[in-house]
Amino acid sequence: MRSLRRGSLAPAMTIMIGLWLASTGKLAAEEPKSQPPVVYLSPTAVFEAWRAARNNGDWRTVFSCLTPEFQEYAVLERYIGTGLTSAQREAESIRRKHGLDGEAMLVEYRKLVAERQRKAEKDREANLKHEQVPSDDELLRKVLCAHIKDKAGFFKDVTNLMRNPAWESPVGNLQNLKIRGDAATGATKEASFRFRKVNGGWLLAGEKATLPERVAPAFSAH
Repeated sequence: MRSLRRGSLAPAMTIMIGLWLASTGKLAAEEPKSQPPVVYLSPTAVFEAWRAARNNGDWRTVFSCLTPEFQEYAVLERYIGTGLTSAQREAESIRRKHGLDGEAMLVEYRKLVAERQRKAEKDREANLKHEQVPSDDELLRKVLCAHIKDKAGFFKDVTNLMRNPAWESPVGNLQNLKIRGDAATGATKEASFRFRKVNGGWLLAGEKATLPERVAPAFSAH
């Protein structure tokens, strides 16, 4: 599965929500395992954990190595991916398993968009400084993630459905690591990475493939 880039997901997501307005059946989602979060003391430590989990197909651990914002992008990317696969029966089963209600999400999304528009109009009428408003992608992520209880499980299920081992290649060692306060960057031959320190531990904040024909799936949050 190729990565979807930030800033272009809203139209696809709106279409995706609309595809399941008549879908009401739900299956019990897998209960997330209760485990304390791992604290990675360096960017290298979280990178090594992410790489090992990726190579072993341990997608829950892969997900846990991402920052909260990066996790939201990964969930949204996977959700859109369920509409692009030819295995629609399996994809629909995953959506139902995780309690995704297309009609309810569409209503919530439209409500948030309307609220954003009303606020912008009031600010203009009052000659207030225009504040940064949430983008369509941010609203979509908010709605989607509010509906999925086990986000790591959803990420795992869709990744297992979508992954194609023929697209994947081993990830090399992390090099050129540069740490600036609570942020860091590094790279392998296959991709560049961003890291961020969250609650005392390091997490992966972004990945950009430098060899898109060989490396997949890639996760991006730029």
